[in-house]
Amino acid sequence: MPHPGGRPTDYRPEYCELLITAMKTEGISPSAFAGKIGVSRETVSSWKSKIPEFADAIKKGYAHRQYFWESKLSTATSQTIAGVIFMAKNVTRGSDDELRDRQDVELSAPALEDALQGKWSKPAGEK
Repeated sequence: MPHPGGRPTDYRPEYCELLITAMKTEGISPSAFAGKIGVSRETVSSWKSKIPEFADAIKKGYAHRQYFWESKLSTATSQTIAGVIFMAKNVTRGSDDELRDRQDVELSAPALEDALQGKWSKPAGEK
């Protein structure tokens, strides 16, 4: 793929299928794929934003990757279960958050806002 005015890209069309296959059979992330093919995470991120077919391959790969790790849960032993659960919960980063240990918390703190604006008043009885 020509790159006018700059360094030619290292991207190859076959990377789409290689990425999907690696995510499906090894459970690796796009960042790990970058290491596997000898480029930086930033390079893979750039390809994702500039090359629609590569972005689509990443989306497909995430589904395969999640299946890879979730299927490991059924065969995990007492020695491996903690690691498999950790991976199954964290592989969804970048795709969806079905299994993540995450809580969305919305805070409304007028007192904090007042304090940040210098309008803090001490509770009764404090000096």
